[in-house]
Amino acid sequence: MGKPSIFSREYEIKMKRRRRRIFSLIFVLVIIVGIFAFRSNLNTYITKAKDGISSIFNKKDEANENQLATSKEEETEVIEDSNKEENITDQKPVDNPQDQEQAVEIKFGNGDTAKALYEGEGDNKQYKLVTGLQNSNTAYVSPSGKSIIATDITTQDLKLIDINGAEAIVTKTQYVSKAGETFNKDDIIKRYQGYKWANDGRFIDDSHIAYLSYLPYFKTGDIDTYVWILDTSNGNHTAIWGLKGKNISFGNVTDNKLEVTVDEKKYLLMNNGSVSNL
Repeated sequence: MGKPSIFSREYEIKMKRRRRRIFSLIFVLVIIVGIFAFRSNLNTYITKAKDGISSIFNKKDEANENQLATSKEEETEVIEDSNKEENITDQKPVDNPQDQEQAVEIKFGNGDTAKALYEGEGDNKQYKLVTGLQNSNTAYVSPSGKSIIATDITTQDLKLIDINGAEAIVTKTQYVSKAGETFNKDDIIKRYQGYKWANDGRFIDDSHIAYLSYLPYFKTGDIDTYVWILDTSNGNHTAIWGLKGKNISFGNVTDNKLEVTVDEKKYLLMNNGSVSNL
């Protein structure tokens, strides 16, 4: 069968059919290409979406991990700081021998004790003060700080204590009258209740001590008190006859002069026994 003429109706119909087939084929190809392109873009979009979502969650996880790590670090720091505080609390100061209290104990006849506090070592050692005195017992530090005079109210003794704590009884143990009669201290204080043989010893200077006594009289009640001076360099006891009265008390020492109040009148007593009005 021959080809139809280009001028025939059949030819025109065939060409229309061919064009339709070609158009349909092209349309199908376009659709197929579009589908593939759409799928490719869709996959890319989905992949990007997935990556974005994953990134968000990853950032959240990182933030949570960072927060957790920070929290752990803070907790660790708190625990460490707490441990440091506990360590500081548990630490106890090491005793420094220089900071420890240094004292000499003074014992009295009624069982009382006092402490003579001192500072320094060797030649620099000095008494500073006496603590714990009671029941009319007295103790005073010398001007140089090298000795203490303590008065025992029970035994009526004067105790001279050196810088090393050694005691020496420096009391006048007996009194010899002008007639040569001897009176022992222990016998007198037993016979006369409340008798003052030696009371309230005080330093005038490092070697002279003033004290109060009823000597040279032996009785109680309405009796004068006298001031006596002990020279520790030779052991001599001297009565100061110009200083007597019912009520006598000692005051401060200034420039080796002891303030003495006798029945409300004030005097200055020097180490040689001389007296001046204050």
